Amino acid sequence: MHRMPLFCTPVWTEHLGDLERHREGWVRTIREMRRSAPALPAGSSAHGGWQSDKRLLDRPEFAPLQQRLLQAVRWVLGDYGVKPGSLVLNLNGWANVHDRGGYNTAHVHPGCLVSGTVYLHAPPGAGSIYFVDPRPASQMESFPRADVPLQQVSSAPNSISVEPADLKLVLFPSWLLHGVEPCGADERIGVAFNVEMVLAKAG
Repeated sequence: MHRMPLFCTPVWTEHLGDLERHREGWVRTIREMRRSAPALPAGSSAHGGWQSDKRLLDRPEFAPLQQRLLQAVRWVLGDYGVKPGSLVLNLNGWANVHDRGGYNTAHVHPGCLVSGTVYLHAPPGAGSIYFVDPRPASQMESFPRADVPLQQVSSAPNSISVEPADLKLVLFPSWLLHGVEPCGADERIGVAFNVEMVLAKAG
């Protein structure tokens, strides 16, 4: 029997091990930023933690991360079939810090193409990012599921979690409903980001 995987929603992951030499310095910088401006931005989906402003990746010390994320984003756009160089993009990123019990409610990122997060400090029990099936009718499914790998079944559960790890990158379509499970460790630190299309190049 041939299965046609219709209406698939991709999520991409990668381990950015080449950035390990920067990781501890980035963690220190983010902790210092929180101490100097501890208020959580109004309207944030985060609870029990802290977020920076959205200019984090413009800081000189985060330039290697910005460049690496742009490389990953270009790969993802190519996976979508976007012609290289056909879009002018804007990448903005911010620090996400969750204390023990902190979480993000389910949300989307309107007006963006691709969103993601890269974890800088994710000890065991830090809590996963989860994605909700975007097809409303799928909520009616009630098959008794066997304990087999996701790739072997014809339909995913209504939500899927991706476990964090240091320097793990997770990218996804910005319209995909997602949230973050409560942090079971003392602290989880990541850098979240959005990719916006500024304009399409002619030709």
